[in-house]
Amino acid sequence: MDYEIIFYHSGKTAENEFAIEKALRFLPMRLSRAIAATSPKELAVELSQTLLRVKAVFIIGGLDGSRQSTETVLSKIISGKNNEPVSHKIQLCDIEEIGYILNCADQMIIILPDNPLLIEKMISSVVSIQLEKMYDLPKKNEEPEPDILHISDKLDVQLAAAIRTHIDVPTATVLAEEIRERPRGAKLAISILLLLSCLELLAALILYIIYFL
Repeated sequence: MDYEIIFYHSGKTAENEFAIEKALRFLPMRLSRAIAATSPKELAVELSQTLLRVKAVFIIGGLDGSRQSTETVLSKIISGKNNEPVSHKIQLCDIEEIGYILNCADQMIIILPDNPLLIEKMISSVVSIQLEKMYDLPKKNEEPEPDILHISDKLDVQLAAAIRTHIDVPTATVLAEEIRERPRGAKLAISILLLLSCLELLAALILYIIYFL
């Protein structure tokens, strides 16, 4: 499932984008677009366009409680003339910062602070669970991170393989066959020498008969 990010008064766009992708790595979600808005009007326009394209949108930054804050802008957009405050807060028990989850029909708007560490914690502990339930997303298998000993052992094996010199060593069967072949070769050489000697004697005998008889 695709999602988009709107950075509103956010100064850590690259770090925040990485934190979102890392926290969502076990869900089948893909970032399709990341844009920036610098004013309430731009935020309203970008949000309306984003909701036409995707079901999940992250708004990062602007949680300062001012008249131009994300909460104030969204309250006006969603509530219209009533100006009711944005509800459905996300708050971790050990963190003072807050974020928001807004469900609009089958769409979800997630508003998070401009802080990569908080973003990763909030998504991992709350937001990912809500996304998984709302859109019935299959969760990927979590792969344990290798420890330093595992990495060191693997590196040692790779380095050893890189500098290893391969030497072909004959097997025991091959060596036995070579040993058996050696006597046969010696016998053959002796037989050839004996045959040559006989031929020389025969040639000498023939010459003797021709010249002296």
